[in-house]
Amino acid sequence: MFPTSAHFTTGEFLSIELENDTLILRGNPEDSVGCVLRGSIVLTIFDEIKLRSLRGKLIGRARLCGNDNVSWREYVFVERRFQLLSAEGGPYHLKPNQYRYNFEIALEGNLPESVTLPNGKIGYKIYAVAERTGLHFDSRDKRTIKLRRSSDYTYSSVPVESSGNWDERLHYNIEIPQPSVIIGQPFPVSLNLTRTANDFDLVKIEFCLLETICCRTPGSTIDLQTKVHPMSEIKHDTIVEDNKQWRICPQLVLPPNVRWSLNTDYIQITHEIQVLFHIIDKHNEEKRVLESKFPIAIRSSIDQDASPPEYGSVTPATTNLESPPEYTSTSIQA
Repeated sequence: MFPTSAHFTTGEFLSIELENDTLILRGNPEDSVGCVLRGSIVLTIFDEIKLRSLRGKLIGRARLCGNDNVSWREYVFVERRFQLLSAEGGPYHLKPNQYRYNFEIALEGNLPESVTLPNGKIGYKIYAVAERTGLHFDSRDKRTIKLRRSSDYTYSSVPVESSGNWDERLHYNIEIPQPSVIIGQPFPVSLNLTRTANDFDLVKIEFCLLETICCRTPGSTIDLQTKVHPMSEIKHDTIVEDNKQWRICPQLVLPPNVRWSLNTDYIQITHEIQVLFHIIDKHNEEKRVLESKFPIAIRSSIDQDASPPEYGSVTPATTNLESPPEYTSTSIQA
């Protein structure tokens, strides 16, 4: 069966087949060696035709919505064109058959990841065009490609720690064993509290995740939004005090709708763990909320079993072919 995205015109059928439509970049943008998009443009001929050219292109775009939620800006940050049958060598007389033209496109390691947000999008598409001679319509097809980054080997192993003191009445120390967590996996938090005064009551402790999304151009910020994701709540009746000290070690789980951390020229997604201490001050029976925040990196689930890939030689994708390349053919029965 042919891909549903392929396009029919009278006498021919054009489709793009990809070895993989999700590509993985290993490492951070400064060190990544990139990846290779491999595939084929398949041209199925039912009636003899004359073809002027066969070409393709890969385009990476960023679309960003402004603060008015109406106007959108579009930026093309990468465009790769390649010729499979050049116009200079044509026209090409093609008889009923199936023609397969393979291609490879090397992609740099500093390209931004694919992401779709309500106020911004980074995406990649590959296009193919079979240009006919005369007054015939051209055949076209396009496919969407996702680019993901696995940064399993770029994070430090130093624990994340935050400490503070409230009016010399309460000292706290918060620690997370690892500076990054993977979506879908629970992670432990160690919280040590020391009471240095008896004039307050600890009511509850809340753990939240702050997710900040920034859409910007290299010169200015277009949109900035912060969302609060509640994760856990510990009430006073479950907090046991031992000689004016509390030690709490909850297991936190990221909300299912959280996004992984992202740092590109157009969209940045950063995260912080927010710890809220709800306290009643006995001096005036006033309810108070103390806050502590510290950054954390959130990684995609592809980092869970990431392993370094094998890299081979890459044929440049922009080479113009003066004559039709080799192809595999399959006869079509009338």
